Amino acid sequence: MRNQATEASREIAALQALVSKTVETNRQTLLHKRIEESVEAWKNEGTAINVIDTYDDLSDQEKADLLDKVSLRVKGRPSKKNKYRATGS
Repeated sequence: MRNQATEASREIAALQALVSKTVETNRQTLLHKRIEESVEAWKNEGTAINVIDTYDDLSDQEKADLLDKVSLRVKGRPSKKNKYRATGS
């Protein structure tokens, strides 16, 4: 009985690790997709803010980081003004 419990614990730990890895992979894939969508919006509209505003699951800090990443891709530098940063910079 103890061997079964030990084996079950190992299997659960392995499954939890796999789920964590999958969640992280999905998170990175979603971030990449959002960056690409925002870059396209910037090219078409001159700003990515309208698209980034739709990502309600992101905190202001995450939105600020996303805008900086998009600006780096489009302009080669982070945004001078980032409305999502508390300091406004």
